[in-house]
Amino acid sequence: MRLGISRVLGAGALAALLAAGCAPGAEENEASALAAAREAEWRWITATKQELDAQRARLAGSKAKDPAVLAAQIDLAAAELDRRLADFINSDPPRQGEPLSARQRQALRLRSDEDIRVAREYIEEGGDYRRALEILRGALLVDPENPRLAAEVTRAERGRFMTRARFDQVKAGMSGEQVRALLGAPNPHNVREVAAKGASPGVVAWFYPKDAAGSAAAVWFAKSADPPPAPALKVYQLDFEAVQAKPQGQPAAPARPAPAAPRRRAAATS
Repeated sequence: MRLGISRVLGAGALAALLAAGCAPGAEENEASALAAAREAEWRWITATKQELDAQRARLAGSKAKDPAVLAAQIDLAAAELDRRLADFINSDPPRQGEPLSARQRQALRLRSDEDIRVAREYIEEGGDYRRALEILRGALLVDPENPRLAAEVTRAERGRFMTRARFDQVKAGMSGEQVRALLGAPNPHNVREVAAKGASPGVVAWFYPKDAAGSAAAVWFAKSADPPPAPALKVYQLDFEAVQAKPQGQPAAPARPAPAAPRRRAAATS
């Protein structure tokens, strides 16, 4: 589904620019045509952003008839918006030592809003704080007076490493969804799975970094053998000291072995 807003700078706009170059007062006419084209492009950008946000709200609210299709359409539209917004900013970039115009500030803030959204997705969907902070810090270099960006950087820096207070919110018996709500999504690189053996249902561990040196806390889940609505994962062990970092120059200590998983109860016989 297209956003329903046509591209500007088509054949009509180009013809107007060419005509302006041949008419009397060519410079004034060309400047006027360029200003009109730029204004039309800005209208496309703001209208597209508004519709994208509406589509994102529908997707988040589970009101979409086909979420997968809508998500793909949103990704395509967001990529087009990102490209054209970057072109718009670069066509009239901020100049060092000069104050931003109202339109320059609006364009930068809109771009920053999109960067914040992408950074949050990296954190919420994959626990990737490193990539999120790269995006946010890069955006802050371009838009240094944006208080929302500064707040997002602080928020990501505080959430990047697990603390004892946060970790202690998790209790044995919680589901994977409950742990995710309290501690955030684990980075896929920090998930370990141990296959089922005998009466053991198999286990999964989520490791949460505690510092840049490599220390990590671990939440151990037993896989459920029960059909839905039973939780697929259930916490049975918590280890805040699961991985201990070694002094600089030495490799981190290996993770502790998986704690013994609770065994399945044998079915009662009569």
